Amino acid sequence: MIVAAVSGCGSSTERPSIRILSSSVVGSAVIVKVRITGWKMAAPLRGVPPKPDTGQWQIFADNTYFGFSYDRSYGTINGLSGGMHRIYVALARTDYSLVYPLIRSRPVEVHIADGE
Repeated sequence: MIVAAVSGCGSSTERPSIRILSSSVVGSAVIVKVRITGWKMAAPLRGVPPKPDTGQWQIFADNTYFGFSYDRSYGTINGLSGGMHRIYVALARTDYSLVYPLIRSRPVEVHIADGE
């Protein structure tokens, strides 16, 4: 007996993903350009049940939450201290909760000049 399973069979939706395309530093701010697939962007809403594959994305620096964006292409965080920082982004639902299992980018490193 042969049993075969085809992932995504009969489904036209793609698995959500997010990746960092580029990052730039302006003073103590980091601007992150991303590519998101399989995800509908929506502003966060308190008290409303989240819809599947819908929400915003969150930005983390050194494993600490720094902000979010519901723009499909870019987001900004401000106020990082001088030095090297490891940045990654992750998809989150409209209730601010992260998607589980976590859907996140590979990290990038940015350098903030001292005294900015």
